Amino acid sequence: MDWKHLIGRRLLWAFLSGVTVNLVYFGLGFTQRLHGFSVKALGPTDDLVRRLDPHYVWPYRYLVVYAANVVLYTFWVFLALVALDLLRQFARKLVDRKGSA
Repeated sequence: MDWKHLIGRRLLWAFLSGVTVNLVYFGLGFTQRLHGFSVKALGPTDDLVRRLDPHYVWPYRYLVVYAANVVLYTFWVFLALVALDLLRQFARKLVDRKGSA
C-alpha cells in the first residue's frame, strides 16, 4: 500500500476515533456517577477555549470545545497509529536482517 493511502487511512481512523471518544465523554457528562470523569476529560479543552476568548458566546462555546477536543484527540490517536506502524516496520526489518544473515 502506498504511504499516502496509509497516512490517509490512519487520519480517517484517528478522526473517527476522536469523534467517538468525544461523543462518549459528552454522553458521560449527563450521568450522575461518571459526570466527574467526563468533566476531567474535557476540562483542559474547555479551559483552553475560555482563555483564548473569555467573552465567547455561550450557546456556541460547547461546539468550539467539541471541535477543539476532536482535533486534539485526532492528533494523539494519529500519533499512536503512526508509532505502531513504525514499530511494525522496525520489527519487520529486524526479522528480515536476521533471516538474511
